[in-house]
Amino acid sequence: MDEERMKKVSVVLKFGGSSVADVRHWQTIAGQMQDNLNHDRRPLLVLSALKNVSNQLEALLHQSLAGVHSLAIAHLRDLHLGFANQLNLELQIGSKLNSQLNKWFEQLEADCLKIHQTKSITPKSHAKILAVGELLSSTIGVAYLAEQGFDVLWQDARGFLKSIEQPDPWHHYTSAQCQYRDDELFNKCISSKNIVDHSIIVTQGFIASDLNNDTVLLGREGSDTSAAYFAAMLKAERLEIWTDVTGVFSANPREISGTVHLPQLSYQQASLMAQFGAKVLHPRVIRPVEENGIPINVRCTSQPEHRGTLIEKNAESKNGVKAIVYEAKTTHFVFTPPVDGQGLDGIHENLSRLGFDQLLLCQIGDEYHLTSTYVNSDRAQPDFPVLLNAFVRCSVTAFINKALITLVSEILVGENSDLNWIENTKALICELVGDKLIQLYVGENNDRISLLVESEDCLQISQMLHQALILTNSI
Repeated sequence: MDEERMKKVSVVLKFGGSSVADVRHWQTIAGQMQDNLNHDRRPLLVLSALKNVSNQLEALLHQSLAGVHSLAIAHLRDLHLGFANQLNLELQIGSKLNSQLNKWFEQLEADCLKIHQTKSITPKSHAKILAVGELLSSTIGVAYLAEQGFDVLWQDARGFLKSIEQPDPWHHYTSAQCQYRDDELFNKCISSKNIVDHSIIVTQGFIASDLNNDTVLLGREGSDTSAAYFAAMLKAERLEIWTDVTGVFSANPREISGTVHLPQLSYQQASLMAQFGAKVLHPRVIRPVEENGIPINVRCTSQPEHRGTLIEKNAESKNGVKAIVYEAKTTHFVFTPPVDGQGLDGIHENLSRLGFDQLLLCQIGDEYHLTSTYVNSDRAQPDFPVLLNAFVRCSVTAFINKALITLVSEILVGENSDLNWIENTKALICELVGDKLIQLYVGENNDRISLLVESEDCLQISQMLHQALILTNSI
C-alpha cells in the first residue's frame, strides 16, 4: 500500500439515518471501508443520527420546557444501547463504549434541565440538543468498525467545520453555512500525527461550530452538506452519499408512481432538484464539490451492487423534462418594493429572522413574487400582521398553503437548442392544469419551469405532469 497516498483521504462516504439504523447495513458499511482500503483509498466516513432520532430530539426540546424530559431521554438511551447490543458491542458497566455513551446522555440531561429552568428554547440550545444524535451514532459506529479489526479514529466534526456568521440567531445556529475554500484549519487538524496514523476517520454529519466554538447545525438533512464540505476541503477523488433508495429519480418515488431512475445528472440539474424540493439531496451539497470537480455518487445501502446516480459536470442531455420536484407547503408573497429599490435585502433579512427560507424570487412587471418555506420548528409560523410588517414601505399580499412544483429541464444550448420546446411545455401545462394554475415561472436560463398551485392539489398535479412530460413525453 502506498504510504504517502494513504495519508490523504481520497474518498468521503456519507451514510444517512436509515442506513446507520439497520444492523444489516453495517456489513455494507464495513465492506465499503475494506474495499476502499484494498484499492489504496483512505476513507472518511460521515454518519447521520439513527433514523428518527433527530425528530425525537426535536420533540425533547418541548418536553424539556414542560419538565418531562427524563423519560424521553431514558427512551433514547435504551434505543442506542439496544442498537449497540444488536451489533454485539461490549456494553458492560465501565466499558469504553458505555462510558462514552453515558457522557453524551449526561450532557443531554444537563442541557434539557437548563431549558426547563430558563423556560426558553433558544436557537443555541436547539443546536446543542439535536447535535447529540450524530455524536451517539458515530460513537457506536467507531466501536463497531474497531471490533471488525479496522484501524479507525473518531473525530468531532465541530473541530473541522467552522460556520460563517449569519444575520439572525435561528439561521446562525440551525441552518449554518461553513467555510470550505480556506482549508488552513482543516489541513492543520488532518495532518496531525494522531490522524495520519489511522486508516479510517469517522465523523458526524449535520453538526459544526462557530468561531466561538458553539455548536451549530447545517439544517435538517444537512449531513450531505457536511460530507460535501469535507470532500471539498480534502480535494477528495469522489463523494459517495449512501441512502435508502437506489439513487435519484424523476420524482419522489414514495409519493409519485412510475418514477424513472436517473443514472446521471449534471451538477446544475442536481442543484435545481435539491433547491426546489428533492429530498434525496440537501440544497447546499452541490456547490462545494462542483467548484472542485468532485463527482457525487448517490447509492443505496441495501443494494450496494446498484450503480446509483452519478452527478458530475458533463452529463448527457436532450430537450425535455428531467424531473419533477415540489415543496408542498409554502407561503407566497406578491409585493411592490419602494421606488428606490433598496428594500429587497431588508425584506430578506426580516423574513429570515421570522424563520423563513427563500425558495423563489422573480419580478413580473412592477411586482415581485416571493415563495418561501417556514423552517423554524421551535415556534408556530407568524400570523399575517407580523408577516406583513416584514415588508417595510411595500404594498404586499400574502398567501398561505401554496405549493411550488418545479420541472427541471434538460436544455441543449448553441446550435442544438430548441427554445420552442419551452413554449410548447408551457402550453401543455396550462392545458393540463387549467384553472388550478395560479402562476407560472420560467427560470432565467430556461432550465426550469415552476408552477404555483394550492397545497391540496400538489401531488395530483405532480403525478399528472410526470405522466405527460416524462413517462408519455407529450412534447
